[in-house]
Amino acid sequence: MRFFSEKVFGIQLSVATFISNGKGFPVLSKVHQKLCKEFMKIQARFVLQPRHPSDNLEKQYNYLTYLFSTHDTLDAENRQEVSYRNYLQSPLQPLADNLESATYETFENDAIKYELYE
Repeated sequence: MRFFSEKVFGIQLSVATFISNGKGFPVLSKVHQKLCKEFMKIQARFVLQPRHPSDNLEKQYNYLTYLFSTHDTLDAENRQEVSYRNYLQSPLQPLADNLESATYETFENDAIKYELYE
């Protein structure tokens, strides 16, 4: 998706997006849940937009908190990349510069490089 390659600071989520489950609590549809969980992985913030100024958003907030606690954890590769995401990186020149060993380790742990090589 296009938005996962760009820096997204916040998602405005209208209260109208929520639907009621069998017990009457506000929940998101499966598609919205999946989308929200993907944005949670890239650390986007959520802003709840009420329909009326007098709306109580506590139930929707609690649901988003629950959704955040159940989103998928990052695998080893994504955990390593999370500090480099959404920041412009200067090109590395290993033959011209003395790079840190952590940089070379990042090169070695790049799974895509090995997939393309095979």
